[in-house]
Amino acid sequence: MRVLLAQAVSPIVNTSPPLGLGYLGAVLERAGHEVLILDGGAPYAEFTTESMADEIAAWRPDLVGLTLTISFATHTYRLISQIRRRIEVPIIVGGAHATILPEEPLRFGADMVLRGEGEIGILEIMEYLEGKKGAEEILGLSYIGPDGKPVHNPPRPLIK
Repeated sequence: MRVLLAQAVSPIVNTSPPLGLGYLGAVLERAGHEVLILDGGAPYAEFTTESMADEIAAWRPDLVGLTLTISFATHTYRLISQIRRRIEVPIIVGGAHATILPEEPLRFGADMVLRGEGEIGILEIMEYLEGKKGAEEILGLSYIGPDGKPVHNPPRPLIK
């Protein structure tokens, strides 16, 4: 499957690459998935929110994963909105802000939130998308249940 991982565009220049996305990308590639990482916070990044959404739609991913920190929150939510206008694709959000406030990204259009460390959970998300696993089986996952209410699966233990 094709997975696009991204950090939203922000006026705050981030001189550190999004290591979490790199870790997830490496785990996904090792499992045989095709991965593209877009860093809208990088120095000299020439993306706007709209052009990043265009790039995401053009790549036609099977899953979009976005990192969410407090400083990028409003920009991430704008990006989700722009992606939704261009392509129908599952969107999962992770990161510190999403872990602390998992219902917020769900209100702003994310399909799923992966709380805590994502290296194991992202592989289980891929199994879920392939129909091999139920959402209720994935530790650390938050999503909107069939009754329209948020569901928060038990947390995943930290990686040792």
